[in-house]
Amino acid sequence: VEHGHKCDAPEPMLSLSHSSGMLVCVKAPVAVGVDIEVQKPSRFRDALAIAEFVCSQAERAWLAELTPDAQQRGILQLWCLKEAYFKCIGSGINFSHISEMSWSPVSGDCTVAEGAVTIAYARLWRGVNSEGDNVYLALCTQDRPLPALSPHIDEECLSLAWHEIAEWRLFLPDLTVLN
Repeated sequence: VEHGHKCDAPEPMLSLSHSSGMLVCVKAPVAVGVDIEVQKPSRFRDALAIAEFVCSQAERAWLAELTPDAQQRGILQLWCLKEAYFKCIGSGINFSHISEMSWSPVSGDCTVAEGAVTIAYARLWRGVNSEGDNVYLALCTQDRPLPALSPHIDEECLSLAWHEIAEWRLFLPDLTVLN
């Protein structure tokens, strides 16, 4: 703002995330959240136990149908999406409400409760780094579905090809839940 005049252009929003020596930064004209997570094949998580604390009933049911290896990937994908959402809204992770919200792929066969309201949109990518680790990247916004886009990588620093997993929507069964 200069001399009392308001600027019509929206201020850019930034979001940052880091994991295992990787840093990702997103700049957008709307509120945006980003998260990057690295899954080392040698690290096994009890995905179903973690899901009890951070996943909705629909997400837990989806994870339970997967093989143990797929559960490892699935819980990290859901965590990445949830963390990107909390960064998007600028609240920090809210463990009292994290299991009330449910991510679902737009083109998937995951069922969403009748009356559920879409509160955010995201895209999720997966890559494999030179050490054989799975790397997940989630980008989230509340305003509208994200356009088709692809992450840019400084190839001198990292050899990683991204593959989009899916476009996702975040649902709440009832907006009064968070009030």
